[in-house]
Amino acid sequence: MHVNGAAIKARLLGRARELGCAAAGVARAGPLADHSRFVAWLARGGSASMGYLERTASLRADPRRLLGTARSVVVVALGYPGALGASPGAAPPSPPAHGSVASLFGGRDYHAVVRNLLLALAESLDMADGTWRVFVDTGPVLERSLAVAAGLGVIGRHTQLLVPGHGARVAMGVLLTELPMEPDAPLAWDPCDGCNACVSACPTGALGMGGSVDASRCLSYWTTASREPIPRGLRIPLSTRLYGCDACQ
Repeated sequence: MHVNGAAIKARLLGRARELGCAAAGVARAGPLADHSRFVAWLARGGSASMGYLERTASLRADPRRLLGTARSVVVVALGYPGALGASPGAAPPSPPAHGSVASLFGGRDYHAVVRNLLLALAESLDMADGTWRVFVDTGPVLERSLAVAAGLGVIGRHTQLLVPGHGARVAMGVLLTELPMEPDAPLAWDPCDGCNACVSACPTGALGMGGSVDASRCLSYWTTASREPIPRGLRIPLSTRLYGCDACQ
């Protein structure tokens, strides 16, 4: 049976726009060229106590290890805080008797919001069970690498995806499908040329000039991903942050 990949893609990306995506694109399901960089970062201890990243490192090398029949990867980005029903919270409120929450976490749970969006996309294509899978942050997927391959944006020096018109304030999701679609081209764009603002803004020096992050010094890691006591040396720069850190945004 002939499958019209161009029509499928147009329908899917049109639906993504209707659902409010800041960006959406398609990458080919296959080996990720920068997986070796991810493995090297793990070897340097960049992930701190997030052992699950090491345990699932091999799965992240190729989306087909999660869905053997996958031929295309649909990547979406939803802008926040607006799409999550939140208000910007990057700066600690005044007076500082109250703590601040990073803008990604100030509204509805982005996992549920983006997952529901991906499910709506899958439903719009009327795909049979077992022919697709969705992931939102919690699965063994290199979302940012796939987003770059799908032409959504580029990785900034703060290691986050930068989407034109939205910066790094986007929540991402991935839809693996066995439907064949023409992949989008990566963007030829370098918004970080000559700029080190995010590196300078980090209150703990967690960001390296080479575009890497040391999670053991990242305040977002300590307030959202770690269950250990925050090191004394990081408590002063932590200031009034309760959950997450928007400094490098």
